[in-house]
Amino acid sequence: TSLFHMLNDLILDKKKILEESADILHRIGNLYTIFNKYETALKCFYAVVIFQRKEKGDSHLSVADLLFNIGNIFYEKKKLRWALTCHKESYRISCAVLGKKK
Repeated sequence: TSLFHMLNDLILDKKKILEESADILHRIGNLYTIFNKYETALKCFYAVVIFQRKEKGDSHLSVADLLFNIGNIFYEKKKLRWALTCHKESYRISCAVLGKKK
C-alpha cells in the first residue's frame, strides 16, 4: 500500500490514534520517571490509566503495568501506603490475567 493510503487509514481510525497516543504518553511518563520528574510522570500515567480502563477495562495488563509504574513513583516519593495499594492492585490484575503461580 502507498504512504497516502497508510496515512489515510490512520487518520480515519480514531481509536488507533488514541491508543498510539496513550502508548506515547506512557513512554513519556517513563522518561520523566528516569529524570526524577515524578509529578509530570504521574500526570502522564494518570491520563493513560484512565484511557486504558475506559477502553480495555479495569483488568487488563496495560492497567497493571501503569499501576506498577505509579506505585514505583509513590515509593520514590515515600508515599508507601499509596505505593503498596498500587502494587497490590497491579499484582491482582496480573494474577487474574496471567494466572497465579503456585
